[in-house]
Amino acid sequence: ITECFVSRETPTTSNDSTNAALASNLSGVIVPSSDKEGWCRNKKYIERVLNGFRCTVCHKIYGRYNSVSYHVTIYHRNPPIRCDESGCQFTTREARYIHFHKYYRHHIPLPETIDLGSRKCPFCRHVSKSPAMLEKHINRHIPNEALFSLISKCSISTQIILDEAYMN
Repeated sequence: ITECFVSRETPTTSNDSTNAALASNLSGVIVPSSDKEGWCRNKKYIERVLNGFRCTVCHKIYGRYNSVSYHVTIYHRNPPIRCDESGCQFTTREARYIHFHKYYRHHIPLPETIDLGSRKCPFCRHVSKSPAMLEKHINRHIPNEALFSLISKCSISTQIILDEAYMN
């Protein structure tokens, strides 16, 4: 990984509000992309700085190389994805989010490829974007940590199981 970024130990000299304004203006910049580029294709847009790794397109700084590389791919390589429902102005940079938007805003069923078993709340119709986010969501239904002990994870899958006594 060390050869995958330009090493320039240069601290930022401008203030945070200037950096935020500049980053905001550059967040929509799309960089050229080619299928011939390998796993290190983002290296030319990442530089090492004292406190982490900087995106050279919008100057945002991340603590980890993988985080800024993901940022470059999502925000500077992929064009925004628009909701195709009539009159809807929603856009996102991540393909999976368009499915959840359509589910919640337009009541369109999620694709069968999305594993609902590890994402669907047993208390309401909420479907989380990840199993970890589902656990946080369930904590809203069960604020008392003692009740959380009634919830266990299935050892065979990531599905959350509620004690039947609590559900009745």
